[in-house]
Amino acid sequence: VMMGYQGWFATEGDGADLGWMHWSRTGGTPSGTDAAFDLFPVLDEYPASCLTDTGMVDGEGNPVGLFSAQCAGVVDIHFAWMQAYGLDGVFLQRFVNELAPGSRTLQARDVVLRNVLSAAEATGRVFSIMYDISGSEEEWMLQRIQDDWWRLERELNITSSPSYLTEGGKPVVAVWGLGFTDRPGNFSTAYNTINWFQINGAFVLGGVPFEWRTGTGDSKSGFDEIYAKFDALSPWSVGRYNSPAGYESTRTAVQVPDVQLTKSRGQMYAPVVWPGFSWANLQQDPVLFNDIPRLGGEFYDTQLQGGYTLKPDMLYVAMFDEVNESTAIFKCANDTASTPTSGQWLTLDNTPEDFYLQLTGQITQKFHSRASNPPTGD
Repeated sequence: VMMGYQGWFATEGDGADLGWMHWSRTGGTPSGTDAAFDLFPVLDEYPASCLTDTGMVDGEGNPVGLFSAQCAGVVDIHFAWMQAYGLDGVFLQRFVNELAPGSRTLQARDVVLRNVLSAAEATGRVFSIMYDISGSEEEWMLQRIQDDWWRLERELNITSSPSYLTEGGKPVVAVWGLGFTDRPGNFSTAYNTINWFQINGAFVLGGVPFEWRTGTGDSKSGFDEIYAKFDALSPWSVGRYNSPAGYESTRTAVQVPDVQLTKSRGQMYAPVVWPGFSWANLQQDPVLFNDIPRLGGEFYDTQLQGGYTLKPDMLYVAMFDEVNESTAIFKCANDTASTPTSGQWLTLDNTPEDFYLQLTGQITQKFHSRASNPPTGD
């Protein structure tokens, strides 16, 4: 059971010179009217040195500081939670449009990567790189991926780490976005991207459209050969249903045939599970607040159990730390007293702040019991 890890939060003065990236819509100090996130994280376990004051106060009068993933102590806490709840590890998101040589965003992404590598090794967790092509341009996307991967392998030596995820002795790398109608990557670029990784010894997982098998809806048509080229497929299901019953019908109509096809041609399959959705602050639209409710964990647990019965090779949890769209499973506020007094914030329905870590740990244990071999980096 692997989770997506954004690691994209920055704060003023953290050394990245990116302002309040992903905390604020404008990059300025986040407030009740300028926040880029709905779901409010629990903050009391982070090192004080990793928190930057926002000027907001919570319901008990305490100052509210937010964290930066540039600070190793933040990533250390996240991986300590993974270890405590028995979670396997993460796909670290690496947005290709942020990887321009010499850019501040590339430098920031490298800092987070080093933090993840260190924390994974210290806690016995695994990690893998996931390239997200959102916002990329056709003419430079593949070259930038190639240049970055060679640098990570040759300069940072990430695949030499005992914590780097492997499959069949090959380093696992994921590419998210190929085949989506609203993402770059024509047939040739998509094929060449997958093929380049494979001929250079990688096992390639594709984060693909939910309707990849039929080539309709969110999927480009004529991409069957692309989807068949991947070593593993993980169709993006976030927002594709909005209730436990909706999931159950979608599982039967879409995921069961997905599993049958991938298994018939020797591909691995990793369905995406997610706890709920809300992005009112990011979109500046109050109608979108708690758009897909968590239902006290019922929505998430229904997917976890349904995903398990599909007997897939992996579950992909979206996401560990994504508070902007409120899909995070890490510790979050469970009452309004822990959130700022200004603005509108999502909490965990009065369930324990670690409830979604608990649920994820429980399903991970079931996967391990069935496989009798937890994933390793070796």
